[in-house]
Amino acid sequence: MTHGETIILTLLYYNDRYGYELEKHIEQNMMRDWTQIGFSSIYSILNKLHKKGFIDYEMREEQKGPKRKVFHILDEGREAVQNGVIEMLKKPTIAKQDIDVGIVCSPMFDDTTVKEALIEYRARVEKNIVCYYELLDKRYQEKPSVKKLFRRAIIHMEADIKWVDEMLEEYE
Repeated sequence: MTHGETIILTLLYYNDRYGYELEKHIEQNMMRDWTQIGFSSIYSILNKLHKKGFIDYEMREEQKGPKRKVFHILDEGREAVQNGVIEMLKKPTIAKQDIDVGIVCSPMFDDTTVKEALIEYRARVEKNIVCYYELLDKRYQEKPSVKKLFRRAIIHMEADIKWVDEMLEEYE
């Protein structure tokens, strides 16, 4: 199950929603910062989940405007997302990041150029850590699972800084 499918099913697990509500929730909670779900893919994902028999919809009258498709999760979808999430929690994966490709390809540059790039990378990681702490303090106090996600990300970024520092020592 893709990240997008898992996120959509999880959001529908708790509340019936129409497509725009899903998009709004994803955007407001900055979910694209930590998962692979594109703006234009929401309706495509909804169609796939419907074809798989995981969700269904009904047309609902709105006070203003036309009828809307309101999506809801089916029992098959509940079971699929529960199984998918448990597998995600169990299975470690190695993230594919630009820094990894950059390091492998860096021998084409002199040491000074690579060192300067790593210093900039380190500064950006530090800035991200500050941003994540601010989000934790201001926005996600009432969302324990999101706090855990951000805390995990912070720990990874702190480890990344340690790694960069070790790499910079090699260029001394």
